Amino acid sequence: MKNFFLNLTRRQKQAVILLADIVAVLFSVYVAMVIDKEIVVRLSKPDLIVWLLAPVFAIGIFNDYGLYNAVVRYLGAKAIASIFKAITIYAILWGMTANLTSLVTWSGAIINWLLLLVVLGGGRMLARSMILQATSSKEERGATLIYGAGSAGIQLAGALAFSARHNPVAFVDDDSSVQGTTVNGLKVYSSSQIEELVDKEGISEVLLALPSASYSTRKQILTRLE
Repeated sequence: MKNFFLNLTRRQKQAVILLADIVAVLFSVYVAMVIDKEIVVRLSKPDLIVWLLAPVFAIGIFNDYGLYNAVVRYLGAKAIASIFKAITIYAILWGMTANLTSLVTWSGAIINWLLLLVVLGGGRMLARSMILQATSSKEERGATLIYGAGSAGIQLAGALAFSARHNPVAFVDDDSSVQGTTVNGLKVYSSSQIEELVDKEGISEVLLALPSASYSTRKQILTRLE
């Protein structure tokens, strides 16, 4: 299934995501109506029109926010924020329409919003994870140690998540206050544990993420690593 999706053209992938979004929107609206009214809802003609308007609202807003131009495997914080904003705006606009027609109360509109956040947002993150697993196995990526658990190190670890060459496995930092903690899903170790980590994790490369360190400090670290 993963290989089938990966082999599709960009337009075909966009069409699949678009269809999945339409189904997700219709599903979340109906479930929200059932929960809101506490009965299995039979849609009258006016209700059916409002129900079918939901994906029209949603797809237009999602497209304006670039949800169909984003490459799933590279979804980051900005893309997730865009998904959240787009779903929120859609939920408000559709909720106002549905509330005016008494199709759902505002409670139902909120349920619809929450369901879509889980289904659409969670679905895209799951797809991203599956695609990354399919395109780059950890065995093919070299185990990489990041020296520096500050903001630069965190950004580097995030970027390496999409790398076909590097697989970040841990941080090393000389600051004792962060040693033993977990940053961005990776444990922080002391520099004195590098040899142990090399043997344990099969480290192939150590990347420095110390932009504020002086030249002499970086040179000392590189000397220790040789």
